[in-house]
Amino acid sequence: MGESTSVLQGPPLELPIPRALAGPGLLADTIVRRWQDHLPLHRLERIYGREGFPLARSTVCGWHQAVAELVKPLVEAMLQDAVRNSPYLCTDATGVLVQDIEKYRRGHFFVLVAPDRHVLFRYSPTHDGKAVDTFLAGYQGFLVADAHWVYEHLYADGTVVEVACWAHARRYFFKALDTDAPRARHALGLIQALFKLEREWAGRPARRKAAPSPGAVATSRRGLLPLVR
Repeated sequence: MGESTSVLQGPPLELPIPRALAGPGLLADTIVRRWQDHLPLHRLERIYGREGFPLARSTVCGWHQAVAELVKPLVEAMLQDAVRNSPYLCTDATGVLVQDIEKYRRGHFFVLVAPDRHVLFRYSPTHDGKAVDTFLAGYQGFLVADAHWVYEHLYADGTVVEVACWAHARRYFFKALDTDAPRARHALGLIQALFKLEREWAGRPARRKAAPSPGAVATSRRGLLPLVR
């Protein structure tokens, strides 16, 4: 009898998604192109096909659903870090049309920004206080938000301090240019001065950010408060 030959097989390559062909690089490329560069799946399908790599949009969609489940612990850790360790947070929401069986319905995307740390998004089928609590429950600190009622319950006990948004207030002064141009221009100039100071402070070390120039802020505030009351 002849000698037997042993066949050795190495362990399979560890991939982010079991039984999928995509490695981390390809997954990252599809995610960045779709969500950062805003390329819809049908365009990605054509782009990869043109490069000689036939890739069905349904396949990419399935990959992204799997990756979403994979990174849930990371996203939750980012959210907890934002809520527990940020001196202030910024939030807003926008309505989106969601495809349903018979007709479209309206859902909402919330964004939560922890400056210099995280930018997080969360979808909710409703725009109410319960939706806000899914990502802001337990937060204590300053909250930059618009004046929508969905945030009101957060301010009730004083643990969350409402910080009004000058960008939202500015819209109404801009609209007033047609009816009261002198005062509207004056207000817009004061708001622009605040934005300029904010841009200057953005690059400061944390210690200097905590002690900005009070004189410049006070000047703008004194001019603006009579106009917004």
